[in-house]
Amino acid sequence: MKISRRTFIGSSIASFAFPSLLSFSRESHVQIAIQLFSVHDAAQSDLRSTLQQLSEIGYKGVELDGTYGYSAEDLKKALDDSHLRCIGSHISMADLLGSRFEIVAEYNKVIGNRNLIVAGGLANPLENTGGNRFTAYLFSRLAQKAEDHGLRIGLHSHAGDFVEMGNGLTAWDCFFRETDPRVIAELDVGNCINDNGDPYLSIQRTAGRTEFIHIKASTPDGTLLGGEGDKTDWPRIFHLCETIGRTKFYIIEQEGNKFGLSSIDAAARCYEKMKEWGK
Repeated sequence: MKISRRTFIGSSIASFAFPSLLSFSRESHVQIAIQLFSVHDAAQSDLRSTLQQLSEIGYKGVELDGTYGYSAEDLKKALDDSHLRCIGSHISMADLLGSRFEIVAEYNKVIGNRNLIVAGGLANPLENTGGNRFTAYLFSRLAQKAEDHGLRIGLHSHAGDFVEMGNGLTAWDCFFRETDPRVIAELDVGNCINDNGDPYLSIQRTAGRTEFIHIKASTPDGTLLGGEGDKTDWPRIFHLCETIGRTKFYIIEQEGNKFGLSSIDAAARCYEKMKEWGK
């Protein structure tokens, strides 16, 4: 199989103009979803009720972080009853290999999810040139296999993915320069900034492939989205996503808070902040 490569975005985009960075007033065409890890305590206790509450808040979709012991048929019904769609599922690399692939593929097809996103565990191979290229080659082959099943695969960014590899490129940059353009680049903004990465440049360098992006505050102390201490330039992030990123879903991820809010209430606050920003 011939592995196609995407032409890297050059330095001209580094000087990309942002004419609307000072305003959040424009309504976004990008829908708002939530990573279920954000409310995993509630989901573990009562997934059906949790999905219903997320729908009532206004979320349009969820990204799974596991199956919570549900069969595919039961999970599909719970999603349908809550008027939510599964936009993606976080999986391990092992879920794409051997006989496990068929099981995972069938489960996700039943629940109506096309997007299988590998969530971490690849920092060490990505940090060296040989491992990075091999992993990119493997993902490219798996992208073809997934497409044969009507599915897609992607990678979610974690700590270690933004280590410098030389020539001004990070491990994340190098991986997506080498992979088939069908592989989704699911950037986690908070993870990127906390790993000393540049999320703005990362979106530019994976232009057109950031269909899903995790909207998470860059502070590890429990600050809610847009709260004090969050170093993220959110107008710039949104502008990039809605111009060159081709983003379809903003995925809220809230990993606890210092205000004593329940995970559901924190999810509601994050959604309200997104609407306040015109998203």
